[in-house]
Amino acid sequence: MISVDPFSSFVIASAARNLSSPTLFRTYTPPWNPSYNCTIVEAIRATTAEVPFFPSVDIGEEGLKETFIYGGPRLNNPVKAVLNEAKINFSGQYVSCVLSIGSGAQSSIGFKTMSTSDRVKVLEKVMKDGESISDEVANGLSDGDVFYCRLNVGDGLQNICFEDWQGLGDVKTHTEKYLQKPEVKQKVDRLIQILNQRSGAL
Repeated sequence: MISVDPFSSFVIASAARNLSSPTLFRTYTPPWNPSYNCTIVEAIRATTAEVPFFPSVDIGEEGLKETFIYGGPRLNNPVKAVLNEAKINFSGQYVSCVLSIGSGAQSSIGFKTMSTSDRVKVLEKVMKDGESISDEVANGLSDGDVFYCRLNVGDGLQNICFEDWQGLGDVKTHTEKYLQKPEVKQKVDRLIQILNQRSGAL
């Protein structure tokens, strides 16, 4: 039987030559399909390798190295992978809550023109849309006792991109305003209550 620390974690990346399924870099050993035994730095480089901002990284034994890149946009919301890992590695326990944190809700997605560049931008937005995945997971958990908490700033972060890393003050401002909303505070308070009373649960 596998022993997994409840505070174990993983990050996701994609093999550059095969994007069909993600690669999980774990801090624990799963019962099957183990990850690379790489360094933390290698795992971080793999999951943040968003070209052209951050280069790809080669991981593996000499002569068998694979090239990894950022797992998104298809994996922009990895909540399904989290639930699958919980099911595999904590089969004897129940999930009490799921917390999903977004990087800012997108504006409405649609075509303004039918130009090729416009279609490319819209399709990219669709692939990066973590809210549709969140809604799907929330609906799937609605019949159980699992508290699903999705936190995602609704206004102000729609146009924040990787190249805007110097604008963290704006991110802080919009995030604080979001957390002050009564409905958001209610969700956070409920989440804290569940985490404080967890016993034998995930």
